[in-house]
Amino acid sequence: MSVKMTVRELLDLWREDDFVINGVTYTIVECGDWDGAGEKYQSLYVIFTNGERNYRGTITRSGSYFSDWHYEDYGDADIEEVRKVERTYTVEEWRAV
Repeated sequence: MSVKMTVRELLDLWREDDFVINGVTYTIVECGDWDGAGEKYQSLYVIFTNGERNYRGTITRSGSYFSDWHYEDYGDADIEEVRKVERTYTVEEWRAV
């Protein structure tokens, strides 16, 4: 099941934490940090759910911390279905005896 939403709707979801589209309520599960800190162009990911499935979308902005940010808010959002997976890392190290 795919989700269709506009970039504007994804922005509204990010700003409000939940948003209703076509009678379905979507709620934020997790948000990333803006990458490219200090850069002119930045993006962050938003993980959200409809209560049954989880999805990820990306929000982009341009501008400056010292002036204004311009958020891309036109067109269809690129949304993909995601699921949370757990990864375990094993670390080997040397210790004094």
